[in-house]
Amino acid sequence: MNLDVTISDLVERGEPVTLDTLGGIDHIPDEIAVSPLFPYVAHAFVDAWDQLKDNDRVRATGLIAAAIADCTGGVALNDTCLTVVPAAPDLAITLRVKDALRAKATERADQATGGVAAIALRWLAHLAVVADEARPALNDVLAGVARTATEPMPFAVAAAQIAGLTYDCWRDSTAVECLTRLVATDGDADAWFALGQARLVDALEADDRDSCVSGLRATLECFDNAASTGEQRPDARMYGHAIRFVTEWVADATAEMLDGHRAEAHKALQEYMLGGRGLPDQPMWTRPRYEAETTWIELVQQMHVAMDAAPGGDAWYDSAVAIGALSDVYRAANSFRPRRATDAPTATAFPDLIAPTLTAPFVEQSQRVAFVDRWLRDSSDPDADAFAQFVRERSEQVVHPKRRPPGLTRRSPS
Repeated sequence: MNLDVTISDLVERGEPVTLDTLGGIDHIPDEIAVSPLFPYVAHAFVDAWDQLKDNDRVRATGLIAAAIADCTGGVALNDTCLTVVPAAPDLAITLRVKDALRAKATERADQATGGVAAIALRWLAHLAVVADEARPALNDVLAGVARTATEPMPFAVAAAQIAGLTYDCWRDSTAVECLTRLVATDGDADAWFALGQARLVDALEADDRDSCVSGLRATLECFDNAASTGEQRPDARMYGHAIRFVTEWVADATAEMLDGHRAEAHKALQEYMLGGRGLPDQPMWTRPRYEAETTWIELVQQMHVAMDAAPGGDAWYDSAVAIGALSDVYRAANSFRPRRATDAPTATAFPDLIAPTLTAPFVEQSQRVAFVDRWLRDSSDPDADAFAQFVRERSEQVVHPKRRPPGLTRRSPS
């Protein structure tokens, strides 16, 4: 019996498609690899892998690789990879799968093949995330994008998103070259946004204040272009306003001057979260990182609260809320994780951008440090001790106002 008919019959009756119900691996013909129903066979292979003999595993691996490399339909390719890619490292078939995905990702002569290639690239990136052996193949495809004059739109969008993910995880310069090429020719909003994220990572990992500030400002071109490239991109608007809030804060803007950026960033985040842009069409591992976006808004909101609550005078003596707000800012600034991998974050200069203004009410009148100690005794915040130490260190490093570097300017009471 034709295997497609067998599979269709099993599915129609609601029965499981297993290697046994298919008659065993000896009854699976090679031509099934090009069938749109091959995902069912791939699932049966994976489920029965532990029971397969070595020679049967070799044949199953060959059929899987052929199905990926020869597939002409995006749905079948996606469904096959949905089963195979997460399991590939455990099944010891990573190398065959990554070679097949790389080959499929390079076949993009027109819009139709570009769409299938985009699916292959996404799954190649997923494989690289779970298996280091696949990373060279992913970098090779991205390097090819960096050298190509133009790409089919479906593939250009996928390449931009995957290049951003690649830089997030591994800081590979090939990803930036790919994004730089995409924004220069295709100008897609996803490419601008991903390049902005890459620049943001570099800014947060800068070693000194000046490099951090200039790096933050360099992201604005990217987020502004992403927001104005004909798409609704509240995520880009949110980052643009949040970063302007921080850079203008460093330049000693007043609370009133910053309030517009705070309000617009919060509004954009609400649109972004409620809209769930593209969530149904994206696998879980590439979906928006809501935690990171939310932390940025927390940072902006709490910085604004702290500024409003720090006019000088007696306000500090009665304001436990203000001390708590400063702690929230410290925690938000240090809990943001630019590196979406297992590495510890290396953002060091960024907290120092916002620290001088926040700690000034304490260090300029040393008796107020006692309020931090009192709050520390009463607080259950896991980061309370770190914030208290942060204030103490700066109270010991206060310089004369006339010799304050930029960003340490004393504020006038509002």
